[in-house]
Amino acid sequence: MSYIPEQTITDLEFDLIRLMLHDFCISDTAKLRMVDLSPITDFSILQDQLERLNDLKSIRNEGLTFPALDFEEIEEEIETLRNKHNVLTESSFFNIKLLSELVNRILFFFSDKKSRFQKLKDLTENLYHTDDIVKAINKVFDARGKVKDDASPTLLKIRQEKKATRNKINSNFDKHLKTLLKKGVLADNNETFLHGKRVLSVISSYKRSVNGNALGNSKTGNVTYIEPSLNIPLNHEYEMLRDDERQELFRILKELTQAVRTHLPLLTEYQKFITELDFINAKCKLALQLKANLPKLSENSEINLINAYHPILLVTNQSNGKETMPQSLLLDKFNRMLVISGPNAGGKSITLKTVGLLQLMLQSGLLTVSYTHLR
Repeated sequence: MSYIPEQTITDLEFDLIRLMLHDFCISDTAKLRMVDLSPITDFSILQDQLERLNDLKSIRNEGLTFPALDFEEIEEEIETLRNKHNVLTESSFFNIKLLSELVNRILFFFSDKKSRFQKLKDLTENLYHTDDIVKAINKVFDARGKVKDDASPTLLKIRQEKKATRNKINSNFDKHLKTLLKKGVLADNNETFLHGKRVLSVISSYKRSVNGNALGNSKTGNVTYIEPSLNIPLNHEYEMLRDDERQELFRILKELTQAVRTHLPLLTEYQKFITELDFINAKCKLALQLKANLPKLSENSEINLINAYHPILLVTNQSNGKETMPQSLLLDKFNRMLVISGPNAGGKSITLKTVGLLQLMLQSGLLTVSYTHLR
């Protein structure tokens, strides 16, 4: 398989094919690979890629329930785990859980299909099913991705005390608010939040008649924001409890990070596998859009196009509701030359570009119309 000059790739508008594939990708890793998609020079590697792609296309065409590729890359999470002093964030655990569940579903899909789609299944050879990662994360996080109250006995106690303290703060505030409403010393909005605290909006001329701590003023200076005196120690205690909660959450996440870190080699394989599958899936989406197929490959110098379409012209005409006319031609050792003649705008350039682009797509690992590969 010979080298194809970059200028030829440009002239054949292969960049538009790359762009279409780029937009079909989910992960940044796959998108970057699509930007640099180029012809493969090793025949056996090309054959493997085409067969994997054809496996996925067959799965889609048969309407089989292959898991939807809904995931976030975990490249940053893997880098975090490689340093034993680092701690994963809450969102990182959610990404790892999501990907772990997805890979488990994919592994189950292939286990249920026995020997079918073997080339695509080969991508999972370094993976294995495990519930340990998901179970460890589910023990700490709820379905919304938030740390559960009972993630630890200490956290449960802290949050119960926080709730009780907040209830006392609100009860005191509501009683004081009712009293001040009767006195007519409050501004129109009555109350607001300042520095995370519920404060009274007091008309500045009455501020000395209200017991509490003045925390600030409105822009005009007409309103003074006062923290009721009864709530000053309670708000202080509430802030202390919030700090206790932060420390306990860090301890819990540090402990969970260590548990997940034991699966680092597997998570690294997850990242490699899912981005490769994303790369193949983007090619599959394009193949389905073009109704492309896996052609017969040959190591002989021959090409046989049967009802072939120029891919870009086909997509453009589809979007505009126009019909695209197919083309067929044969070149082999008995017919090594083809003369194309006709008037301007008669399709000569499209015929040449169709042959070139389809060949280029095939050598880049993409499905196309049924034809014998030019070696």
